[in-house]
Amino acid sequence: MRWLLLPFLSAVAPAQTVWTVPGMFRQIHQALAVAQPGDVIEVANGNYQPFAVTQGVTIRGTGTAVSVALGSPVTFDVPAGQQAYAFQIQLYSGAQVLRGSAAFERCRFDGPTAALEVDTAGQAVLVQSFATASLGRQHGALVRGHLAAVNSTFDGSLSWVAQGGHGLVVDGGSVQLAQCRLRGGGAVLPAHPASDGLLVLAGHAWLSDCDVQGGTSQVSASGVGVHNQTTTPVLATRTNVSGGSGTPPGSAVLGPYSGTAPLLGIWPLGNGLARGTNAALGPRGPVGMPVFAYFGLRAEVVSHPALAAPAWLDSTLHLLDAGVLDATGNALFPIAIPNLPWVRDVRLFFQVYGVDVQGQVQATPPIASLVQ
Repeated sequence: MRWLLLPFLSAVAPAQTVWTVPGMFRQIHQALAVAQPGDVIEVANGNYQPFAVTQGVTIRGTGTAVSVALGSPVTFDVPAGQQAYAFQIQLYSGAQVLRGSAAFERCRFDGPTAALEVDTAGQAVLVQSFATASLGRQHGALVRGHLAAVNSTFDGSLSWVAQGGHGLVVDGGSVQLAQCRLRGGGAVLPAHPASDGLLVLAGHAWLSDCDVQGGTSQVSASGVGVHNQTTTPVLATRTNVSGGSGTPPGSAVLGPYSGTAPLLGIWPLGNGLARGTNAALGPRGPVGMPVFAYFGLRAEVVSHPALAAPAWLDSTLHLLDAGVLDATGNALFPIAIPNLPWVRDVRLFFQVYGVDVQGQVQATPPIASLVQ
């Protein structure tokens, strides 16, 4: 067992202040007005007004019914060098990452245009989250910046009196997904076709161990699984892609697509990380690939010509472990979290890198976990 103790203690500082809602404040936006970067806003079950996050705070739901009422989308406009974090929050008014980096763990999204929007200057990390549009022309997610997601779901809205939404739309930037499910919105009336699981208008997409399906329809054309309108192939591995069923059925793929790329995938951390417990990172990929696991305190996109897929960990990264993918294409990197009181609410980001036979550096999407 490799303990995450020495670099953990040297790199991490405890949160400054924990603010409670309700308790110290009735609304989340009231707590945000006094919080400083690094603070934690602890939110009990209830229905709250929309809010705007403008600094690197943590908003942690303490129950399974912490929700934001319908209204304006929750916005994240985070300065460079900081990162906002949302844990176990239901954002039924939608969320928009306008600028900077935000991470979401065990969250749910819905919204008027897309359940989750990542603007050109925004970066978002999702873990065990659901972006599921329900009404009107809503996409599960609309990405113009950068999105990385592990074990998350993206569902477009139904086509009813208007065209439905796609599961995930990439309109610039990039998406990097592992263990994710994408579904296009189905069609109810013959006036509109069903929608696509993944629609790429501009930018790049990497899919490992995902399941993508076009929307279904019995009364009109069904949706496409992966619909790529660029000249750059969508790169995928160990991914199931299918068109929607109906009359006529949708195509599995339209546009450039490579389903056998040497990508790295990763298993989620299950129930996350807790003090005094053990967990493990589980990368998977080509047999025999050398792999290196790192962790850090922030996740922001880093560009480099040697990278075949985005790197997210910045200068705070520390080496966790290294190894070689076995004969089944898997590896296991144990993690042990020290049982220290101030470790709670520390955010940890993990990413695994590997070198393929072409000498390019592959990377998994980052995994985010708030220590409980």
